[in-house]
Amino acid sequence: MKISANTLCITLFILGIVFTYFAINIANEAGTVWNAASIIFILLASMEFLYAIRILQFIKKVKKIHKPKK
Repeated sequence: MKISANTLCITLFILGIVFTYFAINIANEAGTVWNAASIIFILLASMEFLYAIRILQFIKKVKKIHKPKK
């Protein structure tokens, strides 16, 4: 079973939002942003957002290549 690029992109954005939410909650409970758990969640969120943006760029390139010529 294949997963489409659009589905993967949406899933990665949702994971990025969830990791950001967890990082904010941990930072509020600890009182500081500089603890290991919040930093790890921020890194995970930034990686998920980066992957999602790269997939969006890939989708745009593929559509440009497959555009019918006039």
